[in-house]
Amino acid sequence: MRFQFLLLVFCNVLFSYSQDTDEVIQSYIKGDADKKIEIMFASYAEIESLSKDTILYFIKDLQKVGIDKDREDAIALSNYYFSHFLNDNALLDEADKKITESIRFYNFEQNDTMLAASYNAKGNTAYLRGNYGVAEENYLKSYNYGKSSGLEKFKSLSSANLSRIYIYQEKYEKAQEILDEYIEYNKSVSNLRNVGTGYGIYGQLFISQNKLDEATEYLERSMEFNLSTGNSKLIGNGYTNIAIASFIKEDLKIAEEYFQLALSYRLESKDDFFIAESYFNLGDFYFETNELDSALFFYDKSFDIAYENDNKIGMVDALEQVSKVYENQGEFKKQAKSLKEYIKLQKELNSEKLSKELGLLRVSFEEDLKQQSFIGHQREEKLRGQIEDVSTVWDYWVWVVLIGLLTLSGIVYFSVNRRKN
Repeated sequence: MRFQFLLLVFCNVLFSYSQDTDEVIQSYIKGDADKKIEIMFASYAEIESLSKDTILYFIKDLQKVGIDKDREDAIALSNYYFSHFLNDNALLDEADKKITESIRFYNFEQNDTMLAASYNAKGNTAYLRGNYGVAEENYLKSYNYGKSSGLEKFKSLSSANLSRIYIYQEKYEKAQEILDEYIEYNKSVSNLRNVGTGYGIYGQLFISQNKLDEATEYLERSMEFNLSTGNSKLIGNGYTNIAIASFIKEDLKIAEEYFQLALSYRLESKDDFFIAESYFNLGDFYFETNELDSALFFYDKSFDIAYENDNKIGMVDALEQVSKVYENQGEFKKQAKSLKEYIKLQKELNSEKLSKELGLLRVSFEEDLKQQSFIGHQREEKLRGQIEDVSTVWDYWVWVVLIGLLTLSGIVYFSVNRRKN
């Protein structure tokens, strides 16, 4: 019965993703302001998957549309997605600033669905900072606004991360309650990926309580749903989680098999970032089991993939572990050489990170200037309208007073003449 359900869900997922991404982009480019807003809201994840430059173009374009067409809703949505982009690039202060602007607009509009989404995003920023109390507060606001909207989809937006916070706070019953609700809802709408996510978090919940058998059971259940998506990257991540749980249980043979399986699926997905991570995980596994030659082989493989993709973070991490292997082998000259490379790369990485952050801050600052100019123009127009209204009212009252005076003068004139007569 479970596999019939999974097959039905898989078919629904394939049908829902039938529209080609190129068609989505062309529709966006040709669309008016309403169409652009609709597509951005519905297809952000698809557009984001193409490249960072692509999604940044769409964010900036949507803001330009908002300014040119006097559409504050377009600007608010642009800020909402820009906060996601800034979060992904670790510019958390700027991200919080952007999402706060969105919340201000959606509060004024009393838009419960977007308030649910925006407070979820604000919670994510706090979560990334490690401010779990602030994150919890924003996730709960998101949950309540989602509930007010009457749409279960928006109510469940923050559930996964809220349950993670409760696990961190060791509020296991609360975490379990939210996860049950989250999984049940996503089953009802055939969201296979989220069901797998829910069971995966359940696995983390049991790992936190050192209930490793239950953790493995839920991670394997999560894996069933991940497999049914056909998404190699997701499947690879699932096998990695089970491998880690098996390693903690000291089921080393099973852990090794799952780390290898994770690597095979990640190779199939052709995502070099995760391939490098899988090689690194295997290096860690063999390092911990004191198979140092194997560890060195996999760390070197991880370094090579990172090098080919100019992934300096991956290169730095691999070199750090390679130096530890050489230290354990007593190869101190080789250790010194790898540490030298490590320090050089770390300096380059810090420099690139600073340059990237400054570039994104400049983009954020430019967007702020455009928005401030737009807001200033709106205020001028509003003030001009108010002045015109006051002027119109004043003109009206001047005429009323003049007519009144003329009428009064006429009455006095005729009264005097009547007396004389």
